[in-house]
Amino acid sequence: MAEQGVDIDRVNLRHSDNIFTALGEIDIVLDSFPHSGGTMLFDALWMGVPAITLASRPPVGRIGTSLMTNLDLAHWVAQDEESYISKAVELGRDIKELARLRSGMRKRMRESPVMDEKGFANDVENAYRIMWTDWCTKTDT
Repeated sequence: MAEQGVDIDRVNLRHSDNIFTALGEIDIVLDSFPHSGGTMLFDALWMGVPAITLASRPPVGRIGTSLMTNLDLAHWVAQDEESYISKAVELGRDIKELARLRSGMRKRMRESPVMDEKGFANDVENAYRIMWTDWCTKTDT
């Protein structure tokens, strides 16, 4: 990190026995790539910590893009590594907006497609029904 110009005094690497307590000390999660953070992203968002994520990668890396888009936070999705860095700097400077997001993130999640279990189940059921109907019409019995 020092070789890349990062002030090591500003970096804190640690192990936490309670990730939820530790998330209270974080302003922004920087989603990993090429693979997305998965469960960690859900935990962070639930605890009010927004995430900068990178689009345009393999499917296993698109979890962050899907989450942030479904939370109406698409502006937290970077299209390339350069914009990933610039978004981290820009969004990290807006302390008032970070505080606003933190205080409303659970409500945002509850009201989003991310936590619409009933709607998801209905969509899956409808997809199965369509596939079954399609298969039945193409099968000679």
